[in-house]
Amino acid sequence: MADHPGKAILEGLLSRGEVQRERVRDITLPASKIQGYPFSNAAKLDDFHEYLGLAEGKGAVRREWRRYYEGTELKLIRLADVAALADFLGRPLLGASVDAAFSKLDQSDAPAWLLACLEVIRERWLEGKNAYGLSVDHADRLPALVQAICGIESLSPESQLDYRQFGARFLGDSKLTRQLEAPLAAIYRERLGLKDHRAGEVMAQINLVPLEHPTLLRGPLTLHQGEDRINADVAPYIGVPAGYLSQFQMTSMPAYILTIENQSSFNEYTRHFPRSGMVIYTAGYPTRALQRFYGALAEKTADAGTPLYHWGDTDVDGFRILKCLQAAAGTRSVVPHQMDIESGERYTDRQISQLRQMMPINPVADRLVESLAHRGYGACEQESTEANEVSM
Repeated sequence: MADHPGKAILEGLLSRGEVQRERVRDITLPASKIQGYPFSNAAKLDDFHEYLGLAEGKGAVRREWRRYYEGTELKLIRLADVAALADFLGRPLLGASVDAAFSKLDQSDAPAWLLACLEVIRERWLEGKNAYGLSVDHADRLPALVQAICGIESLSPESQLDYRQFGARFLGDSKLTRQLEAPLAAIYRERLGLKDHRAGEVMAQINLVPLEHPTLLRGPLTLHQGEDRINADVAPYIGVPAGYLSQFQMTSMPAYILTIENQSSFNEYTRHFPRSGMVIYTAGYPTRALQRFYGALAEKTADAGTPLYHWGDTDVDGFRILKCLQAAAGTRSVVPHQMDIESGERYTDRQISQLRQMMPINPVADRLVESLAHRGYGACEQESTEANEVSM
């Protein structure tokens, strides 16, 4: 009887009954709410009532009837006993499922903030709701989620891993990180205050990327890791692993520092202007390791007054990247480069609201964002604009 049409009806009653903490009213389903009822096929109608009769015989539900001169008609189905109905349907009660899921967790190394998240998950599951993109049907992922978060918290700020590396090293399965991306992003979006950030942007903030690529840059500095030294003042640019970004020395002060969001624009800029300033490819939203490197650069070049620029898309995500870089730069201003677009696509009302909520960034950026939001258009991919050299 696993696929009996009456099963879905009883499952619905059970789901409502499980989350009803106090019986302020009965759980009922009027016959008028049953799709297709009364069934025109007599055999189907008899089979339906035979199935409900079995559940009624177990004390799980009770049928109530309207009586007419010529006979009776089903009025409603009333939930009589939650536990009996769960037993009839052959599944554990919601509370038992939640308890079983949490009994498998190793919370010994979990930080206090994660324990609070787990309590939120428990409460929402007991209410029949999702939490951080997980329902009780995903309970089997909970131990791996806790294990993943403990692994993330153990990483040094300079460590950057791709999804498969992290999964293999911390979870014992290289494919698991991808499966946990949505709940991890939801939890860290709340944890780090990254409202409206996409999942990939949140994951970059915790130094996890789908596939690790070298950081592309060009400028007057030497990067080192242990005894290794790399000269970054090479045209058009070099690529280095994230581990090299934590230690470096400036060999001279660049005329400016320019970050570029997209690789095709970075390639174009470094090809046309091979000896101009210091140029860094952010690969979209910068990872935490790159943010720390950028902050250190901003600090080391502050006394020389080296200006900071950023060139990116003029959509919401592009300005979110600019705001991220501004946060990394501290008190120094990151000036938009080639982002004052005269044309571009219209922003939606939601995007205009998101742009305005993003402020303050810095005075120059705020004036640009407000101008674009006020006129209602200007969203543009930077690849559509030819690279122009920074002029100071």
